[in-house]
Amino acid sequence: MQRILGVTLLVLALAACERMPGDPLDDPEAAALLDRMRAAASGDAPLPTLAELFDVATVVGRADQHEVLARADTLHAAALDALSSSDAEQADLAVTAAREARIRAVVEVLGRPAVAALIAHGQERALSLAARAGSENDHRLVRMSEAAGDMLERARRDFLRSDSHAALDLAAHAVDLLNHVEQQLGSDPS
Repeated sequence: MQRILGVTLLVLALAACERMPGDPLDDPEAAALLDRMRAAASGDAPLPTLAELFDVATVVGRADQHEVLARADTLHAAALDALSSSDAEQADLAVTAAREARIRAVVEVLGRPAVAALIAHGQERALSLAARAGSENDHRLVRMSEAAGDMLERARRDFLRSDSHAALDLAAHAVDLLNHVEQQLGSDPS
């Protein structure tokens, strides 16, 4: 399954580079994106977050997908503004709307294969991190890894029911948790 995520991420990064004018490696953004996706695909870096997947979608998105990407950007900017206000309820609503728009954009632009790959690779990473945390007798990190694994299993079930949006939402939360566990255990993600 790691190979599926690796191939998917590399294809997305290479597609992003191909859409850049000139030599993509002359563009720091494209080069960094390609390096980050290669590292995640090989297991040498944390799993890609929703924000990183959205960045990939923004780079590889076709002209007919511009509207969904622009709406997600607009809602994200509004959420940042709302967070600086004193209205916590409004900020919460804005952040939720921005997250939902980013999920919609990632699913529309990158497609179901990217969601499936993230879930599969996340499940592998959850098992690996739980084992590492267990070998270090860190029961808190074991529980966090197991909780992420449970979320990824629920995401897999949503995905199988063709609810890619719910699947990506759960998978993205699980990835955030796994990346935190990985950071707590040290830099070796294997």
